[in-house]
Amino acid sequence: VQRSGKPPIVLLINEPDNVNQANMSVDEVARIWPTLAALGDKVSSPTPAGSLGPWLERFDKIGRARNLKYDFIAIHLY
Repeated sequence: VQRSGKPPIVLLINEPDNVNQANMSVDEVARIWPTLAALGDKVSSPTPAGSLGPWLERFDKIGRARNLKYDFIAIHLY
């Protein structure tokens, strides 16, 4: 299998909903997403601290409307 020169999997944006981590709004992440999504063959969703809560729901809604690519949903399990 020929490699693209990119990492096969990239985890993107850790805890954008946490002021002590990425601390980014959904709109900020959506604006830069096309650049980030191009970094790997497969990319994760952002990984909010509240894994399946309103931040990710809003990102998914905006992402669908703007056709933003992610291949799997990353979550935290502590």
